[in-house]
This record gives sequence, C-alpha cells and structure tokens, in this order.
Amino acid sequence: MSRYAEPMARLIEELKKLPGVGTKSADEFTMSRALNNRREL
Repeated sequence: MSRYAEPMARLIEELKKLPGVGTKSADEFTMSRALNNRREL
C-alpha cells in the first residue's frame, strides 16, 4: 500500500522514469507541487 493517494503515487512513478530522478527527488517534487497548489486556493 502506498503512503500517497493513487494520483500522487502515479505521478511519482512517472517522474522516476526521467533520467537523474530517483524516488526522493520525485517525492519531494510531488509534495512541493501539492503544497503550492493548496496555498493558491
């Protein structure tokens, strides 16, 4: 079971496919985007 909602987990998995992007980078980017989107509401 993932610790994230399914759309976020899917985004992390897709980001990890990019060259030079690992689990930690993908995780941090996804969380950063989620928090920024929330602040804009």
